[in-house]
Amino acid sequence: MAITHNVDILKLTVLNDGTDLVSEIDVEITSVDDSDPANLTRTSYDRFVIDTSGGTSAAGFVSYGSLSEDVVKGWISAELAASRRIANAEKWIEENGDGPTLHNMDYLILSIRQANDMLKQEQQLYANFRNLAFEFIGQKDLAEEWDKFVEEKQNAIQEQKAEEVSVQEEAESSEEAIEAQEKEE
Repeated sequence: MAITHNVDILKLTVLNDGTDLVSEIDVEITSVDDSDPANLTRTSYDRFVIDTSGGTSAAGFVSYGSLSEDVVKGWISAELAASRRIANAEKWIEENGDGPTLHNMDYLILSIRQANDMLKQEQQLYANFRNLAFEFIGQKDLAEEWDKFVEEKQNAIQEQKAEEVSVQEEAESSEEAIEAQEKEE
């Protein structure tokens, strides 16, 4: 498990006094654990203030037009090494790296999305089938026969419920008979 930090310079802010001295550097820091870069990557942003007190006569001065990314990164290398953002990214990667936590979460999120997609597909199929069935019934003038069929099914369900109640009543009465026998004995 090796964590690398890639620093990209996003913006250079220069003094507005005609010297074009860089006074601030905005960077993007991407921290990646090479053992699982897809899940263990953290991006953060930071700003570094540059000392411009020496002006153009400061040791190692480079004019704005001659700046390179390496020169700018060199100016902030010590600050980057001590950056709180890098420390926080490393801490996050260490806390989330050696366990199945992220993999489990990714799996669960993917599973939920797939289940949701399947549900939507099933609902769409049901709606399409229902529309086709009603269209067929309408075209074939089967509406009256359909209504009779549905009524028969509903009556059958009501009769079944009535039978279930009577079976329950029988069970209760047989329990009472057993209790009465036990009392007599």
